[in-house]
Amino acid sequence: MKVLGEALFYHQDDHIQSRSSSKGTVEFMGVNILPSLKRLDHDHDLGQGIFSGSTYSVVFFKPDSYLIESHHIFPTFPSGLSLAPQSTEIPATDEILLTSDGVGDMQQNRAGICPREDYAFLVTNDLLRVTTVNKTISLGMFCPRHQIKNLARTVASGSVSATPVPPATPASKADSTDTVAQDVKHGKPPKPFKDIPGPSWIYQWPLIGTALLFKPFSRFTPETTQSLFKHMFEKFGPIVRLRLGAPTVLLYDPKDLEQLFANEGRYPKRPSFSLTRTFNVRNGVKDSLADAIQTKQILVKRSTHRDGEDWQRLRSPLNRHLSKVNSAEHYLDSQHLVAKEFAENLVSGTGDAEDIRDWFFRYATECVSLVCLNTRLGLMNPNVPVNMDALVFLKETKNIFVQIQKVLSGKSIMHDYYLNKTYREYEKSNSFVRSYMKSKLRRAKANLDKQSGQVGDPEKNLLASLMSEPALDFEDVENMMMTLYVAGMESTATNLQSFFFELASNPEKQEKLYEEIVAVVGEEGPVTREKLRKMPYVKACLKETFRLRYPCLTGPARILQNDAVIRGFTIPAETQVLPCNSYTCQTVFQEADQFIPERWLRSNGDRKLSSDIPPQACLPFGYGPRNCIGRRFAEQQIYLAVIKTLQKSKIKLRPDSNEIVFRYSIFIEPTEAIKFKFEPRGPSKEKEDF
Repeated sequence: MKVLGEALFYHQDDHIQSRSSSKGTVEFMGVNILPSLKRLDHDHDLGQGIFSGSTYSVVFFKPDSYLIESHHIFPTFPSGLSLAPQSTEIPATDEILLTSDGVGDMQQNRAGICPREDYAFLVTNDLLRVTTVNKTISLGMFCPRHQIKNLARTVASGSVSATPVPPATPASKADSTDTVAQDVKHGKPPKPFKDIPGPSWIYQWPLIGTALLFKPFSRFTPETTQSLFKHMFEKFGPIVRLRLGAPTVLLYDPKDLEQLFANEGRYPKRPSFSLTRTFNVRNGVKDSLADAIQTKQILVKRSTHRDGEDWQRLRSPLNRHLSKVNSAEHYLDSQHLVAKEFAENLVSGTGDAEDIRDWFFRYATECVSLVCLNTRLGLMNPNVPVNMDALVFLKETKNIFVQIQKVLSGKSIMHDYYLNKTYREYEKSNSFVRSYMKSKLRRAKANLDKQSGQVGDPEKNLLASLMSEPALDFEDVENMMMTLYVAGMESTATNLQSFFFELASNPEKQEKLYEEIVAVVGEEGPVTREKLRKMPYVKACLKETFRLRYPCLTGPARILQNDAVIRGFTIPAETQVLPCNSYTCQTVFQEADQFIPERWLRSNGDRKLSSDIPPQACLPFGYGPRNCIGRRFAEQQIYLAVIKTLQKSKIKLRPDSNEIVFRYSIFIEPTEAIKFKFEPRGPSKEKEDF
């Protein structure tokens, strides 16, 4: 075990102090805790520690993850020290946020560390204090919490003097934001919103301005909006103002996204689907988590969105149960069986492209149902007649997205005012899906009630966990599960098709992945949580698929809640800001048109990526408090499907599918069903010899 330089530090009397392990002491509350740290039986390196109050948290580096241990100090004990550790393990990422209770909330962080960049910081009374490997720096300036990471990185890079300065009197929030913005522009005042480059005059008019961007007034269609964004960048540069329904700003530079997210506030707002909002109002349905903190409803004169605290009330229970590193692993065994059946169906099926595409959606639906409904729907056995309601359920779920896409493409603009065809179709599909899920959920609830006290660990059952939350009623749980199901089914099915397409288009990468599978899992072995953690290449392949076939047209969109300054321009509150990650991922990476999973692999030594990747360039699961809550589940389902399929077959493309075109509706999708070919793997040479 080794301690990295002076990265281990503690906070006492509102001051940060560092202790080098070479001195043989790490003092906390007058007690040398280094022997206690050394007694911790870990086969990995001690990284960095955060001390706050009577608690300290320590990070240990493991090959593919970080182990965070939080210890509470009881100085009144005779020995002066008693450890009551709580452990949390998270995947290896660029940054870890800690509080005195362990992993911290992005918006509530009091301390944080970044192992790759060797800095640590702590915030007390809105004053930022940063510790790097070689020095301790106190920034005597007002530090809004959303600026912590940017300033900490600046300090770690050596751009700020190491000379401590006395704390400055905090200015107003607006003044501090202006100061940060003017620092970026070397003291120049920001330019007005109207000066942001972009289409002008009639193109900025409501309704008309949006219509002029698409056919018949231009060569672009809603399905080729990515090409429109590329055109805007080539014509106007890295920041563009235009009208996409509402006043909109496009951002292309990953560095500008850091400033966007720094101004999103504690309860970020994002654009919502007007069809969903209108349906909720007309049918007296509570807004779901996805609809919370959205724009104002046109149909009624009052705002129908949830306020920030209400959104947090819904999000917090999900964070507690879904953000843990092992949250999805509780379902691994049952989803592993579904993945095995999926692979068998692909190999033994007819080979018809439409049938294959249908299997992707069936697989995603079956996996998500295990999580949201505590049951399987019976969609994976081709020899057993499927319940007709389950098939209608799958069909109507798909139709929800079809109707939303009509709105996004401008084919329906009056659904807020009268029951047009698009709204009627959406209402029919949404009502059926809600009714079907409600009946399944009530049955699951009845089963859980019967098994009261016999369910085992409720943490291993998402539905049971949420039903036990005192702050949630059953309708809240229904809406949460509806959101997780609908979004999870569609996105997993489409992203899995993209993954298969890239593997089929790059057989040498597919073979390398197969070699990892055989080495870790075996030719036919089951996937366990321990084995999955030892498979970095499958994870790198998925990340590269997300980069090359970005899941959504834009990155995590935001509606500014306050005026902000980005790239030297003032952007007023209520402006819709769209990060163009789908385009950025094609421009800021070297050999961007090539499928190179190796760029996402980390070295075994310093854990750095093999290539320099801007942290905000690729954000397939969103960012910050409103990131995708089902990320771990989606990734696990995709890993399982790929591993089990490659164990049984080689994924190939028929000649007429090599040049398939992808487009964006809500998620990325091929313009036509991909003609995959699944070639069964023969017995290995070892088996033949035997």
